[in-house]
Amino acid sequence: MATRWGFGADLAIDLGTATTVIYQRGAGVMLDEPSLIATDPRTGALLAVGQDGYEMLGRAPGQVQLVRPLVGGVIRDPLGTERMVRHLVTSLRPSRIVRPRMAVALPGHVSPLERAAVEDAVLRSGARSVFTVDGTLAAAIGAEQHVSGPAACLIADLGAGKTDLALISLGGAVVARTLPVGGDTMDSAIVDWMTRQHRLLLGTRTAEDIKVRIGSAGARGPAGSMRVRGRDIDSGLPRTVVVSPEDVRTALGPVVSQLRDALVALIGQAPPELVGDLVNDGLTLTGGGALLHGLPEYLSEALHVPVRVAENPRWSTALGVGRCVEDFRGMRSMLTESVR
Repeated sequence: MATRWGFGADLAIDLGTATTVIYQRGAGVMLDEPSLIATDPRTGALLAVGQDGYEMLGRAPGQVQLVRPLVGGVIRDPLGTERMVRHLVTSLRPSRIVRPRMAVALPGHVSPLERAAVEDAVLRSGARSVFTVDGTLAAAIGAEQHVSGPAACLIADLGAGKTDLALISLGGAVVARTLPVGGDTMDSAIVDWMTRQHRLLLGTRTAEDIKVRIGSAGARGPAGSMRVRGRDIDSGLPRTVVVSPEDVRTALGPVVSQLRDALVALIGQAPPELVGDLVNDGLTLTGGGALLHGLPEYLSEALHVPVRVAENPRWSTALGVGRCVEDFRGMRSMLTESVR
């Protein structure tokens, strides 16, 4: 059934494990907040959402429960997802006179039940209708890739909870794979390495800061070491150690090796005609994990193809869904309407 796309009331949403990005038709990206809610476990009252909740991470007292409602693009807490989306959308559109239509990116591997859970949560958050689009396809569109033509484009979308890989041609994924590793896995690898090597316990926020500042996938990384504070495992007291880029590269080695091996396997499954396209067009990296220092060079050397990072890797998926919202008629084949 034909649906008229209402002017000015349409939103495109990338519901990520770590971050939710919302794009408004005609205005662009309007919101980029952590996918996090804080509640009172005794009463269920909502205390904070997004950045306000993130500021409590690792610091909240026992009477505050911090929850990521989504894991790997899949809803873990339906009510929490609904409350989070409602709060974030309302912060953009305080007037509820016109309920927006919403287009949402979903991982390609989601089951019908998982798809329905996302659609239901978004509908209950205040949408008057919901459309979904494959997240890897959206990331490719947002990275300015020509997904509708016969030439292949290879995408690696490195999120917080997972990494989606796809070789796309003629508007669809010819071969695809999802890895249960992402930015959170990198943070955990740093925490584990610091525990083993220095007997120092770190919080995830500190590990993320280490990754961003001096983490790398290869020899081409930042120079200079970093002083890191944590809790000594043996004494329980505060302690400071100096961590070098080489240390962090060692900690991250197994994670980036998984990504490399998965990409090699994916290319090996693709038709030879499409693999030939990669000699010129190569691999495009999207998602927050794409910002790891040295990752393009590391993968280019391993795969023997050029590798580039999208101009706005953290927003690529939201921008791609936003393109669908801006040109609904032209991009209609990319969208699936929820029927309730």
